[in-house]
Amino acid sequence: MKLEVPVNDSLTAGAGTSLTEGPPAGPRALRVPGDGPARARYVEDLLGDPFDAGNPHGQQALLAADERREVPSATEELLHRFGLAAEFVPRDLGGRLTGVEGLAQVLRPVFRRDVALGFGAGMTALFAASVVWTAGDERQRRDTALRLLGGGRFTILHREFAHANAILRGEYTARGAPGGGYVVDGRKEVVINADRADVFVSYVRTAPGDGPDSHSVFLLDTGRLPARAVRRLPRARTHGMRGAHYAGLELTHCPVPADALVGRQGEGVSLALRTFQVSRALVSGGALVGGMDSALRYAVRAAGESRRGLVLHGRRGRVLAGVFADLLACDSLAVAGLRLLDLAPEHALVPSAAVKYAVSALLHEDLDELAAVLGARGYERGPTYGGFQKLVRDLPVAGLGHAGTADTQAVLVPHLRTLAHTARSGEPGHEAPAALFTPGAEEAALDFRRLDAEPRDPHNGCDGL
Repeated sequence: MKLEVPVNDSLTAGAGTSLTEGPPAGPRALRVPGDGPARARYVEDLLGDPFDAGNPHGQQALLAADERREVPSATEELLHRFGLAAEFVPRDLGGRLTGVEGLAQVLRPVFRRDVALGFGAGMTALFAASVVWTAGDERQRRDTALRLLGGGRFTILHREFAHANAILRGEYTARGAPGGGYVVDGRKEVVINADRADVFVSYVRTAPGDGPDSHSVFLLDTGRLPARAVRRLPRARTHGMRGAHYAGLELTHCPVPADALVGRQGEGVSLALRTFQVSRALVSGGALVGGMDSALRYAVRAAGESRRGLVLHGRRGRVLAGVFADLLACDSLAVAGLRLLDLAPEHALVPSAAVKYAVSALLHEDLDELAAVLGARGYERGPTYGGFQKLVRDLPVAGLGHAGTADTQAVLVPHLRTLAHTARSGEPGHEAPAALFTPGAEEAALDFRRLDAEPRDPHNGCDGL
């Protein structure tokens, strides 16, 4: 069954007919019908016209919450009643998640309006839960699904990287406890939703050194940890994503049960390499492309309302056309990366890093170009253009800035020689799946367990990319 609903597809469009008089009732929220595109239209209609001053989920309300450094509570509640968490739970566990291409479509209406809300109220939960979908046992998978579907909040505690920014700095260590289990100590000061999360999916050091078996992943349920050992640190002030709750978490001699371990001990680095493929693809195809779509619309509106109007062959017209072409290219690249995860996830390690690197670099340059087109309007705080300056602050945080670039380079660089040799030699290999580049291809389902931490031989993989 597909939903037939009117779509507010343009940020500058007038208000369309509402799908409902208000948010759907809670008991019905988890039974929203339709595939990914239909649910995306549903979310678009629920959020309404961004420029309607009376819309509680419009730009005026979202920007006011950002100025107060608060989550837009009405919109977060609307997404909760829609059942957004079900989008992050595989269908065989009671959720709606099949392929990540469809998930990116559902998330884009949120990211087009508020990047911080898309992370804080949504995608961070999948980044955390994807580790459980990839390597968790049946009990962990079932309990995680039930907790998410019941309104529980998950977040992720990353391990520290060499090029760490504040979000990635700091880590936790674990040692064996007498009688079984572990004792965990450590501190991180900038973690999204650390002051609100019920469960922390945590990358914890369990061995010295920087080898591939240095870290393990633990599912830390605050309800199972002693209150004396857990301290939530004050909320951190950030320049971007001001409405998101970035805070800290300190664990002191914290006893952790043995069954909190996800996968095998020492598997943390491998799990990061596997699950980050999903994160990179969704950040590219959801947050970055969705956010830049809005940024371009602000610039088109500014050019059209200027004294000279929009001159297609003028300087600003050429900039807008160039950014639009880049956005289409990035959208196509991101969709291919998302589809590859759904169709052949074991081959997605290098392509997902390439997609994230290319999309981030290109759209970062384009954001600067659009700022020049908006001129002084790019600094306005009102509902008409205020969303642009918010995007300028939020989008770099979405890509983790320099740390995000270093992360993708760390995956790509070791394989450049092999990839270049394969391309130059012209030796035959297997073609990529035809559905990868077929518009309107039937949606496939991502099997997280097929994600691989090692790149496949280009001769035996998807060298059609």
